[in-house]
Amino acid sequence: MTMLRRKLDVQADMLVSHTKGEVKITGQGDHIGVDLRSPKLGRYMIWKGRQQLRPATLRRADEALRSAGLSVDVTMRGRQVGRLGKDAKPALFDRLLGVAPVQFHYFRLIRSALFGVRS
Repeated sequence: MTMLRRKLDVQADMLVSHTKGEVKITGQGDHIGVDLRSPKLGRYMIWKGRQQLRPATLRRADEALRSAGLSVDVTMRGRQVGRLGKDAKPALFDRLLGVAPVQFHYFRLIRSALFGVRS
């Protein structure tokens, strides 16, 4: 992968609609925020992501984000449930599940997806 010579500065604010719910995407400086606004959408993303995301795809996305000096924080109902990019610190469990370089907060993720409540 080609490394970028300088870091990117992100400015973003948009709302994306899906049949399962809305996703708010924001960007400020070196952080991109992806907020899954409904538990239904969260469950859908977990299921589809588990089926479609391959470790090589995650590694390439992580390399691109790190080379650009960016982090993506995924939140559900206002609570951080995952991170990818320069600030991600995958745990042993992430590696065992094959989702590293993504850092997940599993309890928050499951609780928000199933019950739609903050943890």
